Amino acid sequence: MSEIDMNINQISNLLHNREQRNRAPAECVIEVNKNEMVSLYDYVQEVTIQLKRNVSGTATIVLDSFRDERGRWLVQDSGLLQPWDEVQISASFGNQNNHEILHGYVREVRQEYPDDMSSARITVEVQDDLLKLDREQMHRVLSHEGNEKSDGALAQELAAQADMECVTEKDASGKELGLTPGALHINTTPIKFLRKRAEANGFELYARESKLYFHPPQLTADPQPVILVYGGAQTNCISFNLHHDGHRPDNVRLTREPEGEKNKDLPPQEFQPHQKLLGSKALTSEGRGLRKFSWSIDRPTGANEAEVESLAQAKANENQFKIKAEGVLDGSIYGYVLLPHLPVEVDGIGDTYGGIYYVDEVTHKFSSGGYQQHFKLIRNATN
Repeated sequence: MSEIDMNINQISNLLHNREQRNRAPAECVIEVNKNEMVSLYDYVQEVTIQLKRNVSGTATIVLDSFRDERGRWLVQDSGLLQPWDEVQISASFGNQNNHEILHGYVREVRQEYPDDMSSARITVEVQDDLLKLDREQMHRVLSHEGNEKSDGALAQELAAQADMECVTEKDASGKELGLTPGALHINTTPIKFLRKRAEANGFELYARESKLYFHPPQLTADPQPVILVYGGAQTNCISFNLHHDGHRPDNVRLTREPEGEKNKDLPPQEFQPHQKLLGSKALTSEGRGLRKFSWSIDRPTGANEAEVESLAQAKANENQFKIKAEGVLDGSIYGYVLLPHLPVEVDGIGDTYGGIYYVDEVTHKFSSGGYQQHFKLIRNATN
């Protein structure tokens, strides 16, 4: 690198440092039925949004409330934040665009009236758009022999009934990916049914920006902005802790109970991870003076051969995430909304463990202390 290039890089870093330090504090933006809830902002004490892989996203909004001289409660009688009101919670970082964290509906409202009237409190529980798929128990045949549908196609069909777009992955022929289970009957709510089908396929199931996502883990997606530990003026990570568990299995062994004469002699089947490595060196026992070891799982009752093998493969892939990390971001300095189901880069913790991780869980907290993002990450390799 020439001296001119080095000087340009130094100037660029100084400007970036100034931008980081001068960034406006992040603000929480709450919209109810598509209108910003400006009239109640003064009463909001805390907003917590929890996003976790394969679990419905939820938010808790805690508000103080006061009664005026006419006996009217300012929050309860405002007409806002009632069950099934549409809610969107976003983060604003001082620019024109809000970054959505969660979109959903009010599921529950709790009101507290203690002896001290000034301590009256309202707690609003919000659940993401998957709540629309958990309202009514369905009892019908979704597919039958001779008219088979893939699980991806079934997810599209059930999402459409809740007026949701469904994002799936397609094969080379343009069909949605997923097992084709043949005869299939639903006798539960759509979301409970889809969770079982996602598990059978080794897929992830979640809602984001009012859409349903039903597809394999996105380990190859573009990483989110860097989590920086001990990075001088650019540091955005308040704390970071890592745990490398060497006792998770390398493979999964599928044991098969005899089902008549046809497969009584079938040996156990071994499944090893086949997903993308988030690093250069897979986390196995090989090279450590040990043989690879496996944990066994039993064949699920009622599952066909394709489902059994898909589930075993998914377990093998998940067990490969032997590195787990957690920490806290200063949301204002980070300047972005960290989301699960996507990769993120971690820098500042050394060459071995630094690099790309997969985001498992993020809890966003807005309070008088500022905006923090508590995250959990997983990884299946080192550098």
